Amino acid sequence: MHFARTDLVLPLGDAENAFLEVLLSRFTLQRKRRGEGVELRVSFDETTPAAWNRRGRETVRTRMPHFDTRAAFYRTRLDRILLDGGTGRFSHDDPDFPFRWASAGALPVLNIGQRDYYCLFFRDVFPIGWNIANGATGGSDELLNPLLALDRELGEELIIVDPQQQRRYTLRPDRDTLLDHPELATFRQRWREQYPNLDLTRFRAASLPLRWEAAPDRVTVRMGTRIARLEDCYVNINAADFGIELDRIARITVNERLVLCDGELNAQRALNRPVGLFDVSRLQQALLAGRTSFVPDRFYSGGTVRPGDAIAGFLNRTLRRDMKRWRSAPDISRFDSTPDDQKLNLCPVTAGIIRRHIASARSIRARAADRQEVFTQLSRSRRRT
Repeated sequence: MHFARTDLVLPLGDAENAFLEVLLSRFTLQRKRRGEGVELRVSFDETTPAAWNRRGRETVRTRMPHFDTRAAFYRTRLDRILLDGGTGRFSHDDPDFPFRWASAGALPVLNIGQRDYYCLFFRDVFPIGWNIANGATGGSDELLNPLLALDRELGEELIIVDPQQQRRYTLRPDRDTLLDHPELATFRQRWREQYPNLDLTRFRAASLPLRWEAAPDRVTVRMGTRIARLEDCYVNINAADFGIELDRIARITVNERLVLCDGELNAQRALNRPVGLFDVSRLQQALLAGRTSFVPDRFYSGGTVRPGDAIAGFLNRTLRRDMKRWRSAPDISRFDSTPDDQKLNLCPVTAGIIRRHIASARSIRARAADRQEVFTQLSRSRRRT
């Protein structure tokens, strides 16, 4: 399939851009032993086709023959290894169904008091639903190592403020790098124009520590003659959106009075997507039970906290009204045609990383139990001797 016969898909060497996704027709994924992580290997060079804007991504999707059927086929094979914990090797080799390399995402887990919450952002365009903080790589360095984009995506999308103390927090990871990107100054200005009741330009900056959870997967990236070997991440491959993403889970401790804002900009406008908090145990149980509609415990919009059961009305009134200002007619039509309960589903990437999070926690507990059993048996043996 000649995806490059459009100016929306160019050879990588010509497509350097803030939004950059290489179209991979070949890659390998394998898990050698149950209870361990997966290993992903990808390879590309400057002649590999690359989508350099979002229209290019949509163009590629519409040109794939029998997309839904092929996506379902690949999803089954990928999920067996990624989500079901199966061992074996998946070798993709299909020029008519390339996967996008790469996106990077962060799933924030906020500790408030004695409870942990997944922090998710509502996405009003396909795939509609609750999403993590993620985005496409930008530039060759991030293509070689998508994990470089993780800090940027999380720091740009999750804005944490204290209205009482008039403080805005930048997320400081354990390597002690201040994450106040230049784009955030533009965001604060646009936010003040749209929501003057919460003037973030007047707030003092402070740092808020975060901790990245350990993760089991490994990735080898070959870009021409350059090679990167990445570890401590989750590989997330979504056939329905033909995307490959590397994810991590960020743990952040906050207090009740802090307010969450969406830092995403669109056409120099603060999108102000609803930011939802979901009790971790409750959401995990609902996901494993096959639920496809997820109501948050609470959500934030425009600097205001709202009860979770108000989300459906908010989406169909307030958000639907605001979409007219920045979304296209096809996007609005697709939103309107999506049933209310399906609007509250998890995006495929989000469901994938949460399932991997559940499996990883179980594996850690199982290994700890095995170690304890070995220790117990050794202790008994020593007492007998």
